[in-house]
Amino acid sequence: ALVAFYGMIGSERGIFRVSASGGTPVRLSDALGRDDTIYFLEVSVDGALCLYERRTTIVDDLLFVVADYSNLHCVSVAGGTPVQLTQHHLDGYFASYPRLTADASHVTYRREAFYQYGVATDGSGSPVLLAFSFRAESSPDGTRLAYLDGFLGSMGRLMTADLDGGDARFLSGPTLQGAVLGDVEEFAPTPNELHVLYTNSYVGSKFHVVGAGGGSPALDVPFDPVSGK
Repeated sequence: ALVAFYGMIGSERGIFRVSASGGTPVRLSDALGRDDTIYFLEVSVDGALCLYERRTTIVDDLLFVVADYSNLHCVSVAGGTPVQLTQHHLDGYFASYPRLTADASHVTYRREAFYQYGVATDGSGSPVLLAFSFRAESSPDGTRLAYLDGFLGSMGRLMTADLDGGDARFLSGPTLQGAVLGDVEEFAPTPNELHVLYTNSYVGSKFHVVGAGGGSPALDVPFDPVSGK
C-alpha cells in the first residue's frame, strides 16, 4: 500500500508518496515555489489518484498581497506527470471545496461561493459550470450532480444535472404546491445511483425518494429519528 502526503523532504515542499511499510518518499507534485502551498489533498477510494488544491499567494516588497488564487491538480499515486484541471491566474479565483467522485472520473468544486463546477480528472476537457448552488452531491458513478437550486443552498428545489454539463432536471416539485410541500433541507444520492433521498421542511423528519431521472416523489418513507431507521 502507498500513502500520499503533503510535506517537506530536504528543501523540497510538495505532495509525496511512500510505502506504508516504509522506504524513501517520492515526490508526486511539481516542486512548490515560495508563493505556493497545498490547501487540500484527497486520495481516491481505490488509492490510485491524488487530487490537490495548489494555492498561490503573491506579495510585493511591502508584504501586501497582489494576487491570491488556487488551482486543482490530479496525479497518479503510482507516479507520472500531474494534470492541472483549472486555469486560474486572477486574484480572488479559487477552486474551493473540491471533491472526487466515487469513481474518481470527475472533480466537483465551487468558485465564488455558489458556482458549482465539474471537470474530468484526466484533463480531457475544460471545467463546466453545472449549477448556482451552495450545496451539491455527485452520484456514486460520477455521472450526475444533485444540488439545491437556490441562493442560500439550504432551501429550494432539488435538481440534478449531467457532470459533463447539461440535462438539468427538477427532482422535487414546487415548494408551495403539489404532493411534497416545503423546501428541501437534506439530500443524498442512493448507492445504486437510481434515486435521490431527501427530507423536506414542511413535513419535518420524513424522508422522500425520487428517481434520479425525475418523476413523482414517493411520500412518507418511514423513518425513525431516534434509531435512524
